[in-house]
Amino acid sequence: MAEERRLRVVLAMPVYPPYHTGAGRRFLRYAPRLRALGVELEVLSATPTLARLEASQLEPAMDPTAGLRDGRLGEWLEETVIEGQRVRRVRLSSTASRSRAASFTYAVTRLALKERPDVLVFSPHALDVLAGVAALKMRGIATCIAYTVNVPLSTRRLPRVAQRLVWPQVFRAADAVVCNSDGMAQSLRGFGVSRTIDVIHNGVDLDLYLPPHGVDGQSEARLALGLPPGRRIVLTVGAVSRRKGTEVLLEAFLRVAAQVPDVDLYLVGPSADGSAEKTPDARTFAREVKALLEHPALSDRVRVVGPREDVSTWMRAADVFAFASEVEGLPNAVLEAFASGLPVVSTTFDGLDETGGALGQPGRTFLLTPRDASALGVGLTRLLGDSVYAAQLARTAREWVVDHHGLSVAVEAYAALFRRISQKLAAGR
Repeated sequence: MAEERRLRVVLAMPVYPPYHTGAGRRFLRYAPRLRALGVELEVLSATPTLARLEASQLEPAMDPTAGLRDGRLGEWLEETVIEGQRVRRVRLSSTASRSRAASFTYAVTRLALKERPDVLVFSPHALDVLAGVAALKMRGIATCIAYTVNVPLSTRRLPRVAQRLVWPQVFRAADAVVCNSDGMAQSLRGFGVSRTIDVIHNGVDLDLYLPPHGVDGQSEARLALGLPPGRRIVLTVGAVSRRKGTEVLLEAFLRVAAQVPDVDLYLVGPSADGSAEKTPDARTFAREVKALLEHPALSDRVRVVGPREDVSTWMRAADVFAFASEVEGLPNAVLEAFASGLPVVSTTFDGLDETGGALGQPGRTFLLTPRDASALGVGLTRLLGDSVYAAQLARTAREWVVDHHGLSVAVEAYAALFRRISQKLAAGR
């Protein structure tokens, strides 16, 4: 049997590591395994916005675009290598806007038409992608849209009408559409997208995210992180933002702190003070979080750690994982907590299947509460006070991830998807 030829796939993602991005970090983990399956992944990205740069909190030596962000817009910078992955970035405006998104799609499309990869994967899904997809298809280049951020249907009439008119056209034009949860697929159908949608659940590195070996393993993790002994830890991983529910979690922990004296809360992930954001809401949110962090009951019991590369160690050091996001696809942080043997309490979020979906079954793999501070506080207090139930949740959740969310399962599904659409387009020429 003839060996399959190697496939050249280009991922167009405006935000990519080392700048903070969950989807980008996920594809970075997939790349070596895709390569082993004959799929060479290349990345086209962009210089960061000021807000993204602020949130990522990179040292200058770790910033691949330091000193290169000023210059002619639309120019491609020299290729860099991020953890073995080749990345090229186009210089764009430092302010997020619709014109910036359009400029990214235009630059990517022009380069792809010149270099002709087998498949081009767009992670943005705005209207400007439509022209890029059409141009690439005319030249025999397969296209895929990866819907990586679950965007709820707008509550405002005009934006809602625009979503329902425009989005079906954008998604219909591509050769494939992929998202990471059934809830996200359902939200797309709510926009009027009636085509086939591939659902590939996120994969977790089960060799990296492991439960600690008993009390000694947890103690070793805490020692490595310099954490004080004799305290229990509630952990959350994700950006400090309104979408991630930071203020809900802090208000919930305010209630927990009054009842459980030996527990602290650690927030691992990028944090922004709002200075790089133009929106009044961003500045208001920053003030709300600052006030909560300075509350006398929280000031010495909550730590904002910032972005970390050793998230798996933090998972092994913690006692309970908390998740309060407003809207998600399939939250990788929750899956990683499952894999790490952590009991998880999560609030409901837009994108979560009523039965738990890819996260398993509420009450068996995780504790689910309504999305309000009081209910979340009760859930946290329950897991901190009932070690038997917490251990049962953690054990069942670990088994669930091992059975359903191994890294190889996701990577093999992506490799098969890329080959399928490439071969289908070639057969139709």
